[in-house]
Amino acid sequence: MSDRNWWFCFISILALTTPIRGFAEISDYANLSGQWATQGFGSIVEISTCEESVSGRIIWLWDAEDNSGGLRRDRHNPEAGLRDRLLNGIEILQGFTHTGDGVWRRGRVYNPDDGRTYSGQLQLIDKDTLELTGCALRIFCQTQRWHRFDSILKQLNAVREQHISEVRLLTEGAPKLVIILLEHHKGLNMML
Repeated sequence: MSDRNWWFCFISILALTTPIRGFAEISDYANLSGQWATQGFGSIVEISTCEESVSGRIIWLWDAEDNSGGLRRDRHNPEAGLRDRLLNGIEILQGFTHTGDGVWRRGRVYNPDDGRTYSGQLQLIDKDTLELTGCALRIFCQTQRWHRFDSILKQLNAVREQHISEVRLLTEGAPKLVIILLEHHKGLNMML
């Protein structure tokens, strides 16, 4: 093979493989972006990408009110000037960089429950499951599994449809009072 042909082959291979790698990274970013329910469904975090960095902010809280009935605030923040800001809307994931294969490292995770910031890593397990690992001193680590909020809604709708079908089968021809009791007993009055 002549030198000219060798260079042509080399450049062709380089041109073909570079976009594939680029598409994989774009796909990872696209798969990570969106709304994620935290472990225990305490909050929903909106993850977004900006250039090569990933961040996430709280957009919904299960317990949005504090004990006095007011909206929850960032009371444990080490910076006194930030302790009065609302928890809903604060950024808790910052600075994650993509390292390949659905993994983002070198990020920071802010925990509003204790006011501390931990080093963090994100890893997509599948399109609807994300693992978040936060570490103190890089040796004391805790991992949580978050689930894409859309996938949870799909599962809830499937369960709802199944229960509605069960109630219809059980109540065919039954008096209205029996239908109401069955719905209440199975906890379906809220789902119907």
